Amino acid sequence: MADFRGSLNGVAFQKAGRRSLFISVLSGSTKGSGNGIVVAVGSAVQSIADLKGKTISVPLASTSHGMLLRAIEAQGWNPQTDVNIITQAPEVAGPALQANKIEAHADFVPFAELFPWRGFARKIFDGSQAYTPTLHGALVDANYADKYPEIVVVFLRAGGRSPDCGRA
Repeated sequence: MADFRGSLNGVAFQKAGRRSLFISVLSGSTKGSGNGIVVAVGSAVQSIADLKGKTISVPLASTSHGMLLRAIEAQGWNPQTDVNIITQAPEVAGPALQANKIEAHADFVPFAELFPWRGFARKIFDGSQAYTPTLHGALVDANYADKYPEIVVVFLRAGGRSPDCGRA
């Protein structure tokens, strides 16, 4: 799954001499729903205003990264100096949050909802508060799709999508 770092993903793949294909829209929001910032359930942090000087992890170049930057700038802060932003995927950030190695984690669906549902985090900021549009979709490595087109077709059909939906 990709959120629309998918657009940046294409650039990164291209620089590496590779290509990714956007094959399916999964969700989107004109206001930014689906992104969020969570903290450990026992954290004293109650709002983004409490995160000044703290470490916040986020998947780099994701819509949640954009949301985080907008939320920080809305506080009048400099994202380079007023917070410590580090790159972490959700599978790393969840345990880091539980171990108090980070003060907050910004992410896209399903993680901003999944972490609180699992009982170790609570949401302090919803992406819709930043009014940052989001688009989440599925990407596949082009070489993989060429080598295993039947797997891509099965993936699309399992999600109720036509295998022709991403073709131009």
